[in-house]
Amino acid sequence: MPFIDWVNKNQAKEIPLEVPYHLLQREKTYGDTQAASENFIIQGDNLLGKL
Repeated sequence: MPFIDWVNKNQAKEIPLEVPYHLLQREKTYGDTQAASENFIIQGDNLLGKL
């Protein structure tokens, strides 16, 4: 079975474990509030807290 390998693969696997996470906060609701409880528009980047 083929596999993908690259330089620093082990380091790349460990990086996501070090990144802090945060919970999403609802800011606005558009249209039907019941439908909005199941659908989200997520805007931002993955560098929150790193800059």
